[in-house]
Amino acid sequence: MKEAHLTASIGRAIADRGTPELDARVTAQLGALALRTAYERWSDPGTTNGFSDIARQALGEVRAAVSATQTGVG
Repeated sequence: MKEAHLTASIGRAIADRGTPELDARVTAQLGALALRTAYERWSDPGTTNGFSDIARQALGEVRAAVSATQTGVG
């Protein structure tokens, strides 16, 4: 429930800065996905990397996935 509220708040904040509502919501959802992925990887007992490195990698993977779906549309 907290994650949903946080994601909605981020989406509203992005929209308040002039981003179209749907774009803001999608961006917030993708950010939440990257954060959740990073946290899951970081909390694994065998992980030796710091959270920031893991978070950057997860965000890069989310960006790559979005990019891959954009090139496949059409």
